[in-house]
Amino acid sequence: ALYDHLSSIYHLKRPMHRKLKRKIFLLDATVIPLFLSVFDWAQFRKRKGAIKLHTMLEYDGCLPVFLHLTEGKTHEIQVANTMKIPSG
Repeated sequence: ALYDHLSSIYHLKRPMHRKLKRKIFLLDATVIPLFLSVFDWAQFRKRKGAIKLHTMLEYDGCLPVFLHLTEGKTHEIQVANTMKIPSG
């Protein structure tokens, strides 16, 4: 119920955009810092730990279509090459 309410407010305030002929997907990668002393497997830098969350979003509703966790050092293109983009 809360999600539906917030979603309706978002869509009312969102500027109108023209209809697109094809679906558009947005890619994002976010580094999530971790304490290296606790998560020694998550080495990111010499003294820092991290994992990376790769997300594919549908442009129309900004809803996640694909989520993938990797080591913090993994480059976005490596994950993007493995993603299966939905048809339509």
